[in-house]
Amino acid sequence: MKYLSYKFNEAELSRLVEVFKDHALDPDGSYVLFYARVGDTQIRAYHKSKNHDYYKVVFGGPNPDPTVDLFDPTLSKEVKQKAKGVLPDEYLDINEQIGSDEVGFGDFFGPIVVSAAYLKDGDIDLVHRLGISDSKLLSDERILQIGPLLLAAFDVETLVVNNLKFNELIAKGYNMNKIKAMLHNHALGKLKIRHKGHYHAYIDQFVSEDKYKEYLETPMISNVVFQIKGEHYYPSIAVASVAARYQFLLEMAALGKKYNVTFPLGASNIVDEFASAFLKKFGETTFKNVTKNNFSNFQKALMINNIEK
Repeated sequence: MKYLSYKFNEAELSRLVEVFKDHALDPDGSYVLFYARVGDTQIRAYHKSKNHDYYKVVFGGPNPDPTVDLFDPTLSKEVKQKAKGVLPDEYLDINEQIGSDEVGFGDFFGPIVVSAAYLKDGDIDLVHRLGISDSKLLSDERILQIGPLLLAAFDVETLVVNNLKFNELIAKGYNMNKIKAMLHNHALGKLKIRHKGHYHAYIDQFVSEDKYKEYLETPMISNVVFQIKGEHYYPSIAVASVAARYQFLLEMAALGKKYNVTFPLGASNIVDEFASAFLKKFGETTFKNVTKNNFSNFQKALMINNIEK
């Protein structure tokens, strides 16, 4: 799917309505002012927000370019990327939707977590009030503050895979992306069961759509849209990213309490130093169970402690 977003003034919006009046349908969301479908391309014009004096218009579909050309061939067909680090204030879709994101796949210690979030029409106001964005743009302290509020406000499905299970899957021949695909599809599927409808499911893209389907061992859910940096484009992914990080932080805190240590995040040299000391103190079996054994950090720690494998 490709989405082309534009800012129109009053005159441009009036011309859009006139050009596509024969393709117009009832608006499909409370924020949608005008909705039309031309073949497999959907056109949505949104009401002005209180902070802007223009109308946002989005052409979306497998190939929306020809439909854009019908309206104005001089308009850019380039997908605009949001600047990293900017809280998104203009999502491509603010209607009913679900979205998913993951955390922990780059951390040597701790579990992997995938969360999916359901948003109904009108929830965008709550997303902004809570200050929700990509979890990587929020401090862990802030995520711990808004996490409980988020879970009370939205229907979120979260799946946690500890490293013991993760290592079992890797030993069976699963790779990182296959594990991700299965978890995303499962979490989103659970929300689809609870909330019937034909809304979109958005996934923060980590692999091509074809490869994603290939990895699955169950049917892929319907109406899926893959988007790189999806948290900047769809609020459900932004909510899911914060929910996943919140759960990950809780899991890491519980793990640290169990061993009376503070586990470092990531897979840096600092992690290597900590891993070596942890292995020496707690032993090989415990070390295996709390780490991702396919990371290079694992072999480094064994070598430092003169453990041959």
